[in-house]
Amino acid sequence: MPSECDQFTQVLIEAIAAALAGAPLKPPATGGRLAFDESAWAALYDAHFAPLAAQYPVRAPQANPLIQARALAVDYAFRQSLAQLKSRLPDDAWFWDVEAFLDLTLECESRQLVDVTLPLTLLEDLFESLPLARAVTLFDYVEARRVRISVGIVSTSGKGQVLLRVCNELIRRCSLGQHAGFAGRVLVLIATVFPLTDRSGVNARGDFHTEKANRLPDDLGDASKELTAVVDGGKPSPSAIYASLRTLQRFFTNPRLLANNPDFAEFQQVMGRLIPELSPAALAPRKPAPPATAATDDGLGAELEEWSPCLLLHPDLISLQLTDQHFCRQILVQALVILQYLSPTSTPSKFHLQITQERGEWVQRTRDRLWRLFEDASSGPGLDSFFRTVLSVLRHETRWAAWKDKSCPALVSPTAEALPDLLADYQKQAANLCSGVERTPLRFPLGTKELTMLWRQGDDHMADLRSEKRRRTAPDVQTYFFDSLKDHPTSADLEFLTEKEADVYQVQAWRGLRLAIRSHLTQFPTKPENYIQRLRDTVCDLAPASTGNKDEGEEDENENDEDENDEESEEKSNASSSSASTPVSVSS
Repeated sequence: MPSECDQFTQVLIEAIAAALAGAPLKPPATGGRLAFDESAWAALYDAHFAPLAAQYPVRAPQANPLIQARALAVDYAFRQSLAQLKSRLPDDAWFWDVEAFLDLTLECESRQLVDVTLPLTLLEDLFESLPLARAVTLFDYVEARRVRISVGIVSTSGKGQVLLRVCNELIRRCSLGQHAGFAGRVLVLIATVFPLTDRSGVNARGDFHTEKANRLPDDLGDASKELTAVVDGGKPSPSAIYASLRTLQRFFTNPRLLANNPDFAEFQQVMGRLIPELSPAALAPRKPAPPATAATDDGLGAELEEWSPCLLLHPDLISLQLTDQHFCRQILVQALVILQYLSPTSTPSKFHLQITQERGEWVQRTRDRLWRLFEDASSGPGLDSFFRTVLSVLRHETRWAAWKDKSCPALVSPTAEALPDLLADYQKQAANLCSGVERTPLRFPLGTKELTMLWRQGDDHMADLRSEKRRRTAPDVQTYFFDSLKDHPTSADLEFLTEKEADVYQVQAWRGLRLAIRSHLTQFPTKPENYIQRLRDTVCDLAPASTGNKDEGEEDENENDEDENDEESEEKSNASSSSASTPVSVSS
């Protein structure tokens, strides 16, 4: 009689088959891949798996042998369903069924029916059973479900370790010549899923590509050993220059060879021979580029393709290649890369070579010389951008290597949400440090007596600004000119004043001008001599009379009126008296 776990396993396999029969993922007519339909998969889970999960619990807070056996039965049921799929031929319909099965597994993983590592473990089994050409098609599904797969992923445990193992195995199976693009896609997936500061496969220490050995031809073996061979005039022979360039390529491919004393001495000889040969060509202007096609004898055009200096390197062409500035700059860049690898950094790295102080000084001198030479070679029009690009790339590479040597610390500062928590931690640490220190009250808490008094006066600054007692108003223009500018010196007297006294009078004059500009602008003098005195006289003359002067003026006017009335009365009295004394003649 089958046990309870066997019955549960069989029921679960039937539920998986029923759910896949009603799966929403079908090949679309236009091709492509359907997005993950959460509502459809949730309905399928509620219909086929929710009753089983309620009847047979597979998760418990405490260890339970029966529940652990059920969890193993769930894992076995999904593996058996996958084995049935793997028994079919991997055609297009098979890929759609596999993707539906993996989507069902992801839904069960989100509902905590299966272990979090089960979807990626099943995916790992699929990749191992498929050839690389078919694995590329299945990897499209992984890229499409990247967000759902990476939920709660950690590279150091759980499904993070499984995903890293799957990706690293795919990269190992890739060929550098045929599957470089697919390997790049896998690396991009790792860099996208895991954070930048994670020491995953992307941030691991790089290795040198030493598979393709760079060996000299047999007829030039002597030249590689006799690098000091020269021709007429003390110049090195073409074979020796050719051997030096090929030797530089060997060190560029694997700089770790320079840890050996014979190889480092050979590298010094190579650099001492190449730098004088590169200097004249690097400083010479580059010849204009040939046209896109070159005419042949039969009149047909032959396309000119880009050439590689390593492939076309030949002793018979050395004299011509050293006159090409493009070729020389590539050799300079390779030499700079090697010297940067040998340069000591501020923080010693376990990945760099440990060289002596004497060799370090030689590396620094040679590097500075090459930089000056490279800068001169890139000083022409349109060449400075190439120099800046190379300089930026090498500096970035230095910082990138130093960042990896420090175990990839976080590059992003704490966000604004984390600052209150950090501040609370700092305050708690400061309180713990100062808990045993006796605190004496300060005489002036704000540092000075004046600041402490201002702080204690009050906080209602707007009320202080609105107060009529504290508000300062501009004085009357006539009053200011009469009081403050009454003794203002003339232009001649200003020459006999000190600088400090002259500044005081100038400030007073400037204030008077600002007061008078609104009401007496038309009365401003036109001549600069004694400007303030003239304006003061004008303002004071136009000023209205005071109350006392007004009363005196009214009394004078009244006295004048009374005098005029007295004179009129006297004239009238005189006229009347004269008329009375004169006899009146009466006509007959």
